[in-house]
Amino acid sequence: MTEQNKWILLAQSEDFIMDTTDTLCFEMIPQDNIFYYVTELPQQAGTENYILEKNSVVGKWMNVLIPSGSINEEIDIKLESKLKYWEFIIIPRYTANNANLRIEEKRDRIKFGDIEETQFPRVGKAFRVSTVEKNKAKETQDYVIRLYEIRSNGERLLSGNIPRPRPDEPSITQPRDTVTTYFYI
Repeated sequence: MTEQNKWILLAQSEDFIMDTTDTLCFEMIPQDNIFYYVTELPQQAGTENYILEKNSVVGKWMNVLIPSGSINEEIDIKLESKLKYWEFIIIPRYTANNANLRIEEKRDRIKFGDIEETQFPRVGKAFRVSTVEKNKAKETQDYVIRLYEIRSNGERLLSGNIPRPRPDEPSITQPRDTVTTYFYI
């Protein structure tokens, strides 16, 4: 999905003559829609080797325009990853009156805000927590999120690896900035 793509132009030299004013145009079409969720889409960008233009045709993402005078053997196109807050909705299967929860990332690379109790339609009581800073909405992360229940006699590990929010799951409360995962305990 976000791997390197290679385009190859094959032609015999006497059959293929480019004028110095010609431009090669490649259409970038992602094979997986997750690409739209994890990639920041510029309206237009480029260098002296290429120009990226947003394509208005449905199903096509960007045009890569390469002026014939600047055709190089390799052209690297850098695309930024979107930044999103991560939200975790924790839904208890049983109704605990005084549940006290704590969430953390195993290596402490992500900071979380306070866990707040909330109500969801058709679900009832739930707990909501989100990250303090935005994180890259990339396809896979090597983060391990743990959830603990704090009791008077110590902590109990409820999950050693809560699923991370998927890039295509926007938050109900903040859909532009936040992706969500729902977790039942």
